[in-house]
Amino acid sequence: RLPPRGVVSGPRRGGHGGRAAATATMMLALVVAATALAPVERLYLSYGHRANSFSAAFDPDLERHVTDQGFVAFARHACTRTSLAFFDPVCLETNMETVLDSFMERERQRGRVAFWKVSTATARYLC
Repeated sequence: RLPPRGVVSGPRRGGHGGRAAATATMMLALVVAATALAPVERLYLSYGHRANSFSAAFDPDLERHVTDQGFVAFARHACTRTSLAFFDPVCLETNMETVLDSFMERERQRGRVAFWKVSTATARYLC
């Protein structure tokens, strides 16, 4: 038989121990879920505030150069040996140079590198 609604069966614990434990469990679950995200998804959720960030993160036709600080979305054209980066890198503004340098260093080994639809700040760095 169930106790009447609002009546706790058994000895009652003091304070909000049950709520605190439930909240701690939920917070732990969120932390685990966030760390389980793929790096691109994690970076997008952290730094994807620009208009083209969603396309950079999720367009299935683009490849991504991913570092711990951010990523660059690009397409590679084998015939012309050109890697065309689309949009600004998805990263903190202070990490833009590091992410771009890493991308350009790797892709220049394969051929030419070009950029399209980037902000003035990115274009200034590239000049």
